Amino acid sequence: MFRPKWQEVYWYIGQNEEDKWTFMTKACENDWMDLYHISMGDCYRTREEAIDDVYEMLTKICQEDGYGVWQREGDHTAF
Repeated sequence: MFRPKWQEVYWYIGQNEEDKWTFMTKACENDWMDLYHISMGDCYRTREEAIDDVYEMLTKICQEDGYGVWQREGDHTAF
């Protein structure tokens, strides 16, 4: 599990202003949001790591291709 250091930028999965799920970045300041993402294992070194984790999770949960599930479930223009 990746735990960002102080002021290190990390990627996480969140909702944007339009309430669409996307990949976002944040500099670690050890605030409540950082502690939440760290405790949930939602911190990634790169965008590619975050994308791979989402696809893997969706594949396990839905028992089908995660990329197809992501595209089918809505307008996800994050990648």
